Amino acid sequence: MTALGKADEALAQDSVDTESPSYLYWMDAGELQVMEARVYTSCTGRCAPCRS
Repeated sequence: MTALGKADEALAQDSVDTESPSYLYWMDAGELQVMEARVYTSCTGRCAPCRS
């Protein structure tokens, strides 16, 4: 989840004035939400965030 949090922060910092690498053409807030949902639905309760 830490990596997804960092990705969210980086995506929030992206603006019209900055140029993202061309290989990130598919990344947007919607895609990041899908990734986060996949992590939550595949978690079996054994990961550190779920145990705390």
